[in-house]
Amino acid sequence: MIKIHLNESEAFHAALAGIQRRLQGIFTLGRSDKHGFDGLGWDIDIEGAGAEIAACNALKIPWTHAVKIVADPSKLEGDIAPGVEVRHTVTHSNSLILHPEDKDDYSYLLVTGKMPNYVVRGWLKARDGKKDKYWRTDVREPAYFIPQSDLNLID
Repeated sequence: MIKIHLNESEAFHAALAGIQRRLQGIFTLGRSDKHGFDGLGWDIDIEGAGAEIAACNALKIPWTHAVKIVADPSKLEGDIAPGVEVRHTVTHSNSLILHPEDKDDYSYLLVTGKMPNYVVRGWLKARDGKKDKYWRTDVREPAYFIPQSDLNLID
């Protein structure tokens, strides 16, 4: 695991990107939240952008500050790099969640925490996480829940 502390500028840019993503989703796409989520989505978009910055810092790659909302999500090439997606949860003990529609050849990084302190926990190719042993139906929407102990570490 890699602990990342965002500086004030990074937190500010994450907040702006999160707000812009939320507004584009509402006004441009008329989009609602995915996977049965019915909470306050603003914080998810802002914290998600913060988690992307944390992942980029851990991988030592630049964050593009891009707002990546498109009408057809299958056209996206990845959150932080081609084929690389970031999944975030504020709870440090939570699992990496994968959905059946996630692209099998993409890598998914789990980032936990909240602004400005994040922990990059590890990663997994979706095809390696879409196993029966990870499938759960006792949740809001069935999905694959991969425990942190089964994730690959970031070198």
